[in-house]
Formats: sequence, structure tokens, C-alpha cells
Amino acid sequence: MGKIYGDRLHREEYVEKIIELIKLRSETGESTTFSIEAPWGQGKTWLIDKIEASLKSIDITKEYKSEELNKGSDEFFLVHYNAWERDYYDEPLLAILLTIINALNEQFGVENMLNAVKNEFIKNLKKQVLPSLLAVASHVSKQLLHFDIVDLGKRGINKYKKIKEAGTLKLKSSNDYSDLEADISQVINALNKVSEQYPIIFIVDELDRCIPTFAIKTLERLHHIFDRVNKSITILAINRSQLLRSINYTYGEGAADQYLSKFIDFRINLNEGNTDQDEVNSCLEKFMTLFTGDPLSNTDRDLISRYNTDLPAREFEHILKQAILIHKLVGVNTQKFPIECMVAEILLQIKQYADELEGNEYNTSIENGNTPKNKLGKAFKNDLLNYRQKNPIVIKAYNWVLQNQAATTAQANNVDELTQKMQEFYIKYKVYYNLVKHS
Repeated sequence: MGKIYGDRLHREEYVEKIIELIKLRSETGESTTFSIEAPWGQGKTWLIDKIEASLKSIDITKEYKSEELNKGSDEFFLVHYNAWERDYYDEPLLAILLTIINALNEQFGVENMLNAVKNEFIKNLKKQVLPSLLAVASHVSKQLLHFDIVDLGKRGINKYKKIKEAGTLKLKSSNDYSDLEADISQVINALNKVSEQYPIIFIVDELDRCIPTFAIKTLERLHHIFDRVNKSITILAINRSQLLRSINYTYGEGAADQYLSKFIDFRINLNEGNTDQDEVNSCLEKFMTLFTGDPLSNTDRDLISRYNTDLPAREFEHILKQAILIHKLVGVNTQKFPIECMVAEILLQIKQYADELEGNEYNTSIENGNTPKNKLGKAFKNDLLNYRQKNPIVIKAYNWVLQNQAATTAQANNVDELTQKMQEFYIKYKVYYNLVKHS
């Protein structure tokens, strides 16, 4: 496959293995549901997009446009369903059916039907026999797929558009439910017919972001449909802990794991991934250009390297970018500031992150410092203690931001001009440090 374009978390192995898994399971003819699980922000959507692109024979080693994902596949019938974009529906079954009907029409619709038989069928037909192209498509779909794609599309799409335009997005009457059951049967029959030629892949993203009741209903409706479809694979990209909370909210504490096991045959847990070292190095180089350009000391370089390793993937990169952002917001030329000031600003961002893990801001001073509870906090406090002896410039810049000192203090102490400018800068810096918080 080669290195995937934009693979900042090094997910190449996951993409390869999951595609292999999909192909193996599709050969068995069994209905399967599996989950791809990771907390928010760890690349689930990116991963399933690359899986989908690869199944559609798009070259994922190169950059491609999002519109290319709309193309069909020669080997699979693929449906992508973003649950979060549909949670304004009262009944998720409406959204699911409409998504499937749209996908059927895209892959087996009028244009494709006409192209499939134009040389053998259409050329022999007289205009008076066929009043419209839709009639051709209807006839051909019946011949090739044994269901009427035109009728299904016209009835389904028009019906659900009317429901949506009415502003209710709900089923109102017994007739609505009766019609819906008929549509379900027709869609399932259509999918089973399609499955004779193509394994069916139904990809669900952002389920864990939906309101709890909608998320639960979606799981149940998907099971109701695809448990009756041959050679179907349902892939759920989820934040398991969040989805479990939704289930517990609906059915009570302790019910979640057992309930979820009814719908998911097996799980794939994503690791945190690996930091993109090239991106980290690029950020550091950009940051260093804002200061004197002097090289980092071995101590500072080792410190940065350690935090880069110890923090979760992408977190240190995020810290660097946020430090650069806050520095630039001050809007002052700092190219005469020593490079140690950069280290101080990185440490300030690490403090923000450690504070969030701790649940509150902790005091890192020697005199009255409380003891952090988390591993990062403890290591961070020790680093500051060591710096008090080894690099006072770092500690000064750090304290100028955290302490409420006036710029006139430097003047009163008759310090040099550079120190005064640094102090003035960090008093301004503090405003943005308190405003732009780690997220």
C-alpha cells in the first residue's frame, strides 16, 4: 500500500488490517457488525475515510479530493452514514432508509442503468414504446436487479422530503408506520439482491456525538435492517465510553456493556498513535525563529524531547502550536529575546495541560507548593525545581506570566533594557495566556 498521505498518527497498519478483515468477512456471507473505538480526536473519522477510499480503489498514498469519495466501488456497495448530521430526525430509521435509497440510486440509478444496456437494448427501442428515460431505467433495473430502482427512489425520497419539509421529521399516523414497514421490506429485498453481486458495507460515523436516545435508536434500527441482509458488514466508529454513558442514561447504570454486546460482534481498539516527529520539528523550527536563533542547550533539548515522548500523540504538537499562537498574539518583535524564553513558554502550555489533568491549578513554587497527583504534574514540578538552579531565565519568564508583577518593577530595580522589555512582553503575554486555554 505504501505510506498513506497525511498519516500523522501512523495508522497505515490499521487501514491495511481492517480492509483485509472486511474482505475476509464479506467472503463468508455472514452479517457482521464491528466497532472501531477510540476517544474523540484520535483519528477515527480520518481512518474510516481512508478505508472507504481504499475500498473504492482511490490511491490513498496521494492527496485526493473529498468529492472523490462520492464515487462508487467496483467490488463493494458502500454506504456512509454520519449519524450526528441526522440526529434532528425523531425516528432515525427515516434517515437510514433515505441514505440507503440515495446510495442505491447513485450506484444503480438512471444513468448507470442506461449505460449498462445502451448498446444492446436502448438502440432497438422505438420512442413511442418508451415515453421516458425513467421508464427505461425502471425496466432495466427490474431485469438486472429484480427490483424497481426508480419506483423505490421516487417513493422513498419524495416521501421523506415531504416529512422533512413539514418540519416534523416524525411519523404521525398508523399509515406512516405501515408505509415505513413496506419501505423497510423493499429496501431489505433490494439490498439482498445487490448483495448477490456486491458485499454491502455500511459505515456509521459520529454515533457517539448524538443525543443518547437517538444513538440508541440508531443502533437498534441498524440491527433490525442489516441482520436481515446477506453479506453485509456494519462498521461503527465510536467513542465507547461516551456511548456507554448514553446507554446507561437510557437504560440505567450497569446495563451498557451487556446491551452493546447485542449489536457488536467484535471491537477494534485504536491506540493513541504516534506523534508526527517531522511536524513537531517543523513547529520547533518556526518557534525558534521568533527568538535570537541561538541553539538550545542540551538540557533544554532533552527536556523537550522527553515531553514529546511522554505526552499523548499529537498533544505535544498541539502544545507547541498553541505556544506559538499566544506568542504571536502579543504582537511584539522578540528576536532579541534569549531562546530560553521559548522553553519557558512551552512549559507554560504544559502547565495548562497538567492543570486540566489535575482538575485544578496547583502551585508549583518551592515555598508552598502542593503535590500534584498525576504523573505529568509530578514530573513537571520536578523540572521547575531543577530549573531554579540551572536556568533562572526560564523561571523568570515563567513567573512573569503567572505572577501579577508590574512593568515598573524592572525600572525600579535598574535592570538592563532587554530585561525590562522581556518583563513588559510577558505582562502582555499573560492576558492571552489566560484567554486562550488548552483544549
